[in-house]
Amino acid sequence: MSNWKTHAIPHPDVLSGQMRQSDFAADLSKVAAGTAPAEYQNPEAFFARTYLTQGLSSLLRDVAKRLSGQGGDPVLELQTNFGGGKTHTLLAVYHLASRRVPTERLAGIPALLDEAGIAQLPVARVAVFDGSHATAAQPLEVDGLSIRTVWGRIAHGLLGKAGYDLVAECDRTGTAPGSELLDELLRRAGPCVILLDELVAFCRQLGGAETLPAGSWDANLTFFQALMQSVAGAPQAVLVATIPMSENEAGGPFGAKVLAQLHTYFRRIARPLDAASADEGCEIVRRRLFASVDAEAARTVCHALAEMYRSDSAFPAYAREARYEERLRACYPFHPEIFDLLYGEWSTLQDFQKTRGVLQLLALVVRTLWNNDAAEPVILPASLPLGAPDVAALVRERLNAPAWGAVLDSEVDGPNAAAVRLDGDETVFGSIHAARSVARAIFFATAPGAAGNVRGAALDRILLGCAFPGVSTGTLSDALRKLRDRLHYLFAIDGRFWFDTRPNLRREMESRKGRFAPAQVNNLIRRTLVSRWGSASFFAGFHPFTGPNDVPDDVPDGVRVVALPLGDAWSSGSPANAFSAASAILLRSGSGARNRRNRLVFLAPDLQVSGRVADCARTTLAWEQIADEIDAGRLVVLTAEKKQVERDAQASRNALALTVAECWHVAIVPREVRPKDTVFDARTFSTPASTPIAEALQGVLRQNEDVVEAWSPVFLAAHLEKYYFKGGAKNGGTDDVSILRVWNDLCNICEPPFRRLLSRTVLEDTVRNGVALADAPFGYAQEKTEGGYRGLSFRAFPPAVYFDESAVLVRADAAQAALPKPPSEGESGSSADAGAGTGAESGAGAGKSPAGTSGGTPPSSTAPSSSSGFRHYYATIDLPPTTAVARLAQINSELIALFTARPGINVTVKLDVEATSSTPFPADLVRAVKENAAPANLDIPHSDFS
Repeated sequence: MSNWKTHAIPHPDVLSGQMRQSDFAADLSKVAAGTAPAEYQNPEAFFARTYLTQGLSSLLRDVAKRLSGQGGDPVLELQTNFGGGKTHTLLAVYHLASRRVPTERLAGIPALLDEAGIAQLPVARVAVFDGSHATAAQPLEVDGLSIRTVWGRIAHGLLGKAGYDLVAECDRTGTAPGSELLDELLRRAGPCVILLDELVAFCRQLGGAETLPAGSWDANLTFFQALMQSVAGAPQAVLVATIPMSENEAGGPFGAKVLAQLHTYFRRIARPLDAASADEGCEIVRRRLFASVDAEAARTVCHALAEMYRSDSAFPAYAREARYEERLRACYPFHPEIFDLLYGEWSTLQDFQKTRGVLQLLALVVRTLWNNDAAEPVILPASLPLGAPDVAALVRERLNAPAWGAVLDSEVDGPNAAAVRLDGDETVFGSIHAARSVARAIFFATAPGAAGNVRGAALDRILLGCAFPGVSTGTLSDALRKLRDRLHYLFAIDGRFWFDTRPNLRREMESRKGRFAPAQVNNLIRRTLVSRWGSASFFAGFHPFTGPNDVPDDVPDGVRVVALPLGDAWSSGSPANAFSAASAILLRSGSGARNRRNRLVFLAPDLQVSGRVADCARTTLAWEQIADEIDAGRLVVLTAEKKQVERDAQASRNALALTVAECWHVAIVPREVRPKDTVFDARTFSTPASTPIAEALQGVLRQNEDVVEAWSPVFLAAHLEKYYFKGGAKNGGTDDVSILRVWNDLCNICEPPFRRLLSRTVLEDTVRNGVALADAPFGYAQEKTEGGYRGLSFRAFPPAVYFDESAVLVRADAAQAALPKPPSEGESGSSADAGAGTGAESGAGAGKSPAGTSGGTPPSSTAPSSSSGFRHYYATIDLPPTTAVARLAQINSELIALFTARPGINVTVKLDVEATSSTPFPADLVRAVKENAAPANLDIPHSDFS
């Protein structure tokens, strides 16, 4: 969209900076004396720059009718805020009534007179009393007269010395003239207009104990009452008075009394009028500041803005209404939000003049923006250059609090303000100055009302003050969230945001962060890490921040995980620190060497994230401390602030939990490349927010086979041959090895292929499955005897696998040789009874085994028959739920596949699932199981509870 500077051209005095504050202040006395600037003194110039609002048009019609003897209200009271255009309105009446220029040359007046039905407006006498210039203690010296009172000045203003003579005695004595004198004065002066400006400013001088030349307050009040009655009775007389609306302009207790009594008397007769509404104020400002505005271009721009508001629910509902597009066009090149805030929040400030103050501020804004690279299609609250020296000085002056300067400079719009730095840090913000725009919009909307009961601006109104086509409301919202976490003077409670001169509790939190001892920080991080670890039967134990003395050196049913502290962080460029800490734990246990090194893996923090973890922990400790002090009554805050602290504390705990999981994401797995030379492999992984760290770590260890849940007998056989059998006894090796020795070596030695088995059950299953293979690579015996092996199992499932000092794994050829010989033809038994295996029948999963000697030295045997005589096989297999899937896959490939690969064999596989509990199952569990077992899901025909 095109820049507003393309379609709206300011007046030269605005661009040159030649407009002074006094240029915005109309002075009725100077106009009456003929000494005012041309734009006020010259009637044509005055009306050329004057926008005839509804209030002003109504007043001028009444004055014209009254002067023409066609009715109209005789007494009119202008009720406006400070700087609200009341003096400007009196000037319009003055120029219309005095008729120093024909009405045809006064912009807008001919049409107004036509509406009133006035063909010829008579010339009127005009008396002006400006209370801001009159002194109650000092007479006015004019025409050789010394005029002391308000009535003396009005009489002289209407008829000169002749008029003064009518009330001369009353003027000298300070007594109010009666109705007869005033009726005579108005009869002689008619048609006439009396303009009373700043009455309160004059009358509050009369509150002392001493009676001044201007008379007492009671005398003046009596005069005003009599004057209004006389004007009401004079057909061609008009009285227009300005009375402030706010007690802030009364100037003390007596001034407030004066204001109240004047209101009371004027309300009895006068018709109250407001010179301009807020909507009309924008046209007043636009005419004064801009020489020309391209109406067609304004229509295009405003339509695009309105379409954006209507298509996005992020904006206020009123901005999506059709009439808001009309407001956009009426205010162009300003955004309506600027006038809503200026005539709303800013006009409530004691020293902010409603129209004059708006003109003065926006003139500086227009001049500053014209000379920089502003690219907005309209001037938004977010466009206001609050960091520009002239604008910042005026804002600080109007806010009347020096502390606002520090807020502007440090957080909103100074060269080093936090919002400006945020835009510089993040490209997505910097390209549209998102953070600065949001900060400006919040400051402009809320700084004047920081002491009010309803605090802050809602997000939708903030976005209305910042966004335009091409700027994402999402980006602006993100910038606001970042500002909320960084700024010390920005408050955010219950969805509303505001700036204040006192720091928010975030500043208090920041000041406390550095006070916590490292032990407090580490304890919180440790507790958080434990909570994020979760629970997993895959691991036998979790040891966070534990030294060598406290990590058990045992053979658990699972692998132990040792989490290193922040001080031992890992980085890809410098992993030695973490590796050294892991090595110290791996090699030592208490005062001696560790004997179960292959039962440990390590979880290390990432050096790049470690700083954020510590900061999050300190933030959490600070918020929790503040919350505790609020609960204990040691820190007094608003109820809304207390709730916000609770939310901030919870948010910081959540952030710490996420950051801890992000930091401890490096698995360090030890291995030996040669005896007593340990190296480490680092495996990085990620942990989703809803996933325990244990589960994520389990996944990466499985993926890289750093922990083995199922081991092939082929690998065990190769391992046995390389490190134990070494060709057997005939070749200088051995024919058997203690299974307990093998297991202990696997638990201690990290050198590949000494695999890190998850548990002893893995080795037990590998032995059972390997012994039962048709071409079994090894056998198993309960004990080695002098003559052979007792309880030898070979090519058949062993009844059980024991891990004691007696049980041995036997080399295949030695096991084959130790098998009993099949009976000869003359001996009892038949070849159908011969088979592989000795001892009692195999246990679960073994089926039938051939008879053999039970213990002692097995009898000699021959090679097994080519046919076993068996026609049926049945096995019952226990499946631990944690390894069921892996075990089923192994059973299928190493057992079931042996049958399915042979033609003519029918195989049926059944799965029994039995679950028992000492207490009744929860109702939700029963419901879920029934649903899953139903035909629509798993279709399990025999499934029930008892």
